[in-house]
Parts: sequence; structure tokens; C-alpha cells
Amino acid sequence: MNLEKINTKFRALGKKIIKYRYLILIMFVLLLGFAFNGLKGIESDSSNDAWYFDDDPVIVLENRFERMFGNTDIFAVHVQLDDVFKKENLEKIRELTEELEDKVPLVDDIISITDFEYINGTDWGIDIGDLIPEEIPDNTKELAELKRRALAKKSLFNRLVSDDGKETWILGNLKKDPDNWRKNKDYLTYLQNKAKEYHGLYKEFDLSKPVAPNYITGKVVNKIARQEKYKDLNPRTTGMPCINVDKRVFFAKETPRLMGLGLIISVILLGIFLRSWRGVIFPIITAIGAMIITLGIEGYFKTTVQPSILPMPLFLGLAVAVGYSIHLFNFFKKELLKTGKRKEAVVIAIEKTGWPLLFTALTTIFALMSFVFIKIKSLNWVGYTTAGIVAVTYLLILIVFPIFLSFGRDKKVTAKINNKKSSGLEEKLGNFGKWTLNNTKPIIIIFIVLTLVSVYGITKTEVDFDNERTMGRKIPYVDRMLSVGETKIGSLYSYDIGIEFEKDNIVKDLEFLQKLDIFIQEIEEFPLTKRTTSLLDTLKELNQVLNDGSLEYYKIPETGPMVAQTLLLYENAGGNEIDKWVDYNYKKLRIRVEISDYKQKEISDELQKIEQLGQEFFPEGKVFVSGSIAKYTDMMYKVSLGQVKAFLIAMLIIAVLMMIVFASVKVGLIGLIPNISPALAVGGVMGIFGIPFDMMTSVIIPMLMGLAVDDTIHFINHAKYEYQKRGDYVLSIEHTFRTVGKSLFMTSLILILNFTAYLTSIVKFYVHFGILAGVGILVALLADYFVTPICLNITKPFDEKYKNIDNESKDFHKL
Repeated sequence: MNLEKINTKFRALGKKIIKYRYLILIMFVLLLGFAFNGLKGIESDSSNDAWYFDDDPVIVLENRFERMFGNTDIFAVHVQLDDVFKKENLEKIRELTEELEDKVPLVDDIISITDFEYINGTDWGIDIGDLIPEEIPDNTKELAELKRRALAKKSLFNRLVSDDGKETWILGNLKKDPDNWRKNKDYLTYLQNKAKEYHGLYKEFDLSKPVAPNYITGKVVNKIARQEKYKDLNPRTTGMPCINVDKRVFFAKETPRLMGLGLIISVILLGIFLRSWRGVIFPIITAIGAMIITLGIEGYFKTTVQPSILPMPLFLGLAVAVGYSIHLFNFFKKELLKTGKRKEAVVIAIEKTGWPLLFTALTTIFALMSFVFIKIKSLNWVGYTTAGIVAVTYLLILIVFPIFLSFGRDKKVTAKINNKKSSGLEEKLGNFGKWTLNNTKPIIIIFIVLTLVSVYGITKTEVDFDNERTMGRKIPYVDRMLSVGETKIGSLYSYDIGIEFEKDNIVKDLEFLQKLDIFIQEIEEFPLTKRTTSLLDTLKELNQVLNDGSLEYYKIPETGPMVAQTLLLYENAGGNEIDKWVDYNYKKLRIRVEISDYKQKEISDELQKIEQLGQEFFPEGKVFVSGSIAKYTDMMYKVSLGQVKAFLIAMLIIAVLMMIVFASVKVGLIGLIPNISPALAVGGVMGIFGIPFDMMTSVIIPMLMGLAVDDTIHFINHAKYEYQKRGDYVLSIEHTFRTVGKSLFMTSLILILNFTAYLTSIVKFYVHFGILAGVGILVALLADYFVTPICLNITKPFDEKYKNIDNESKDFHKL
């Protein structure tokens, strides 16, 4: 690789850029306008489905389950009062129940203390009616009797109503999402009819096109429950539709705030380091332009974005734009001070930075593209979007930014340029390079010790999506969700178990029901299980009712004929609650498991245990798990495996690219060391300080490798260039420190301080991301200051034909 020839080509490119600068600017503005129009095509999706591809096995199983029993998601309103069984409280609960049932889209049914199947025994069998009569009594004695009857039912006790009568649920079961809802005209007509009937609730939705079922359902539920008239019920909405809406609203505010703060930090730092309004304004314009162009093009393809991860590619794009612009601007400024000619200074800046920035951009892009090997849609989006922003940023910094710098008057060059401060700093950096090479052994020892500590820390890392650990209770909707889960009747999450057989009526078989009872009892013994709900709850209650309400008969009927007779009585009485738990042919069964807490290892073990128990108890059937927890657990596995894949792929790509470009296996391997170091450091910090791998922190290591390679490439590239001029490693490394040492420090500092914007967030994973990004970038800089020069000096990887060059007589052209 002949750097002189490569630089000549970039010099020719620089001249063409200046020659056609007006045409290029017009094309840039047109492209920006085209892309800006495409931004409206970006769709926000906070649901769990946004993480998955449609053909993912987890989604295939969920779709299969929903075809059997409907939507796995529910919405709920937790009500907390001094006494649920007061007349005015029951009236308000009934009013809220009816309003939810009438106005919320895609509701299947609503269950509340005022509207559920209450089974009574009669002389001729059973009767199914309401616990709370149409006319709610105001007599204290009658109300107390209603309370007693409710709490006497095991199906209600600490389930629908708390044992002290102060808490109750309003639960909403949803219909299956319409097939292909984005293009479903019947679904759109349904929503438009709802909007005509309840204009006030639906007026904020753009119903010229379908709205995501999960979003519109949660939004309407939240609006209804939070009306002033229900304030005395202390209603707290929960369930995935409601939580996802609040999540979307929160991040719609948090993301722009973090981006705004990041821009402010960038402006301040650019102003401090570059001391030029051009060096401040134009890099920001190019950074924002790169974001608009990339996301705008995606918008034309109707890309869906998870709002919580949107800041990641934007912050990285901003940091990259600032870093690249500093490298180019420093060369431009130095040449402008020397010649006073703007256009010539621009051409020289492109000549000297075009190649190292291209190599940096390519390695960063390929490292980020390693995310596509993680089978999670949102992380794939982070990978290709961030890579796209980096690619566009490079082009704009190399083409558009220099054009901005080229306008204006040339400067007068004085006879003597006062550069004392700059020379002093360069001298100090050169001396620092000498000191590094003179202290090789202690630096290597410290490096090895810190690496071992990091490896130890990595062994302690955990993958965990627990909201309290990753999000934090300072976020209102998270605190509400966790608080509801901690109540007597609440639960944090739930998952569903599906059991499917080939033959009809298997579920009616007494032997099967007895096995099912033992199977469920085993699940109820799990540490995280709070309660289960299934066909057996209704069947046991029916048996109890038919035996004068005696608690000892709260069990499965003793014979097969009794089971069949009990179910027949229930059907004849008009019962339909059982339809939620078993299909019409009695060959498909559903069990809902609610959990009290979310601990990654425990829940993973429990789900594996369910699969084992399913094979043991029902070898002739198919047992599978569906719902949010199944997704979370699967995501953790994919993130764990994907993190390793992405790291190894990024490492391999960077090594291969360095070997190819520098035409040296040694250089490629040397380049890996400072790029692996931040990955090890970040993993070590996470393990030692208990920071979990989650959706945000899981992407940081490949991202850091993409950023860290920036400094490494600049250092090695300039070291080789200096060696080709001097033929002496020590002298070449010393001059490399003088030439690029300042720029490496400036870009690293700006990157670190840019990511400090995350530290102002109340979201834990943003704070963790800011800390880890800072640690990784700092370690990358230190590795390039200490480890890279030592490795170059020890291995001597550059072409030996330059070793006899007369260093004193060789002209030195400072980069």
C-alpha cells in the first residue's frame, strides 16, 4: 500500500469537489428534502413484537396459540379503595367496566367484581348469574354479605378481590389482532366506526390508515381509566397495551431531550477545540443531515422503530460526525494558516484525511453490521441504521463539509505564525511517545493484569431484562407496573402454557385431568409463580357448588362420568368462562401462569422445567409456552448468543480489513489488541459492578469496536507513513504522537463527553450505556497510546526496504 499514491487520488477528488461545489450543494439540498419527506414513513412500535421477525419460532408459536385461544396480551385496571364493597365504589367500578367494554377496540370480554360468572348451586343443578345485583343495595348488612360471598370463592379470593376487600381488578381480554392489520380495510372501517361513535376518545388518532392494535387499545384504556370521574378509584392501568403506550410517550420526550443535550455538548466542545464558527456549525449540519438522509430513506420502506433504542444510532452518528470533522478541520486549519488559501487548504485536508477516514468508516460499518447476525429485528435495525449513518456521515464530511469551508475570503499569511502553544503540545506528545517506548515492560505487565481482571469480571456478567434493574423505578410507568405487581392481587408478568392433542375429548378424560392437576401443582411450587388459572379452577368450583359449597369438594370430580355431567350442567346453564381455557373439541388446553418477580436465571430454569414436565406427563401431546415471558427469555438467549457472535464477527472483520489494507498479518493482529481491550474492559466493568446485559448494553461492545478502530487506524496509518519517510520505528512513533496524538485525544474526549448526555437520564440502561461507552472509549485511547506503539516497536511489521533511509536527510512533511 503506497500512501502517497492513495493521497494523490484523494487530492484529485478534492479538486473536483471544489470545481463542482455548487452542483454538489444543490444535490445535497435536494437529497435532504427527499429524505426529510420520507421521515413520516418511520413507524414507532413499543410492543414486544417489534423485536422479532415474523418467521421467528417464538412468533410462530405465539400465532399458533392465538389461533387457538385469542390474544395473549390483556389490559387491566387495578382499583384500590378503603372498601370495594361500598355502594358508591361498586357503582363506579361497574360504570368503568361498562365504559371499557363499550369503547375499547378489539375487546373480547371484561371481567370485574360487577361482571363475571358467579356460580350458585340449586336444587336442580347450577345457576350462573351476577354476584352484584343490577340494583346495588345500600344496606350495610347486604353489602357485607356480598363481600363474604365473594371472598368465600377460591376463584376470587386474592385473585379478583384481595382478602381485605380493598383491592380489585378490572381485566380485559382482547381478540386476536386482525390479520395483516396495516393493510386490513375491515379493521380500518371498524376503527373509523368506533371513532364516529366515541369521537372524544379517538380524535387524536389519524384514522386515514390503520393504527397498531396494541397501541390504540392501550391508549383508549388509559384515557378512559384516567378520567377525573374515576379518580376516587385510584385506578392504575397495566398490561402490555397500556404499558407500551406509556413507554412510547415517555421515550417520545426522553429521546429528543437526550439528543438536544448531545447537540449542545457537541457545539460546546467543537467551539472549545476548534475555535471557529465554521468548525461548530457545519459539522452539526452534516451530522443532522446524515441522520435525516438515512432515516428518511428507511421511511420510504415503512421501517418500524423501537423508541427506546432510537437514540443509539443517532448519538453514534453525532459522535462520528464530530470526530471525523475534527480530523479534517485540523488539517484544513493548519494548511490555511500556512498558505492563506481556502480552496487549496480544503484540497490538502481531503488529501490527508480521505484515506484514513475511509478506512475508519469501513471498519466501523462492518463492525456495526455484525448486528445483523443477531436474530432480533430491533438490533438488526440498530446495526444497519448506524452503519448507514456512518457511511453517509463519511461522505458528507469528505464532500459537503469541505465545501462549506471553501467559501469565504482567503487569509493573509504573516511572516511569522505564532504557533508556540501548538508546538509545545506536539513536543510534549512526542516526549510521551518516547516515554512509552522506554517503559515497555511495566506497561505490558499492567496491561496483562488489567486484562486478567477484566476477564474475571466478564465471568460475573448476567443477561437480565428485569425492568427494575434495566429501567429503574424512577420512570413513572415502570414504578406503577412494579407497584401493581407487589399488591396482593397483582402480578408482574404472566405467560401461557398451551397443550394440544390430536384426538378430541382428551381434556375431558379423568386420567388426563388428574395428571394436569399434578402438573399445575408442580408449576405452583416454582419460586416465581404467584398463581395459575386454568380449566381446573372452574371444574373444581363446579364440583364444590354441586356439593353444597363444601371446601373439601374443591377438587376434580372423582369419576369420568361425573366430569362429563359437571361440564354438561355448566354448558346448559350458559357458562362461557371455560371457553377461554379449552377449545370446543376438548383437545386444546390453556394454562395461564402469573409470576411475582422476574429473575432471568430462575425463569429460564422454570420454563425449561415446564417443557420437561410436559414431556413426562403428556408424551402424546404438544406442550409449549407463549406470552411476554417466553419472548423475554428467548430474547435473553438470543442476546447472549448474538453478543458473542457479533463480537467475534466484528473482531474478525477488523483484523481481516487491517491485514488486507496494510498488506500485513502482523499489522492486522496488532490492530486487534487495542480494539479488543475496550470490549474486555466493558465486560469486566459490567460483571464487577453488576450492570446487566440488556437490549442497550448488549450492543455496546461491537459498537465500541467500531469506534475504537478509529484511533487505531489513524495511529497505525500515520506510523506507517512516518516509517516510509524515516525507516526508524522509534522516530516514526515519536512523530506519529506529534502528528495525530492531539486529534486522537480530542476525538476521544468529545466521544466520551457526548455519551455523558446519557448520564442525565432517569433510565438505568441509558446511564449504564453512558458509563460503559465512556469506559470503552477511554480504554481504546489508552490502548492506542500505550499498547499499539509498543507492539509496533516490538514486532516491526512494516516493509523492511525502508530501514536504511537516512533519517536526517529525508524531508519530513508534517501531516
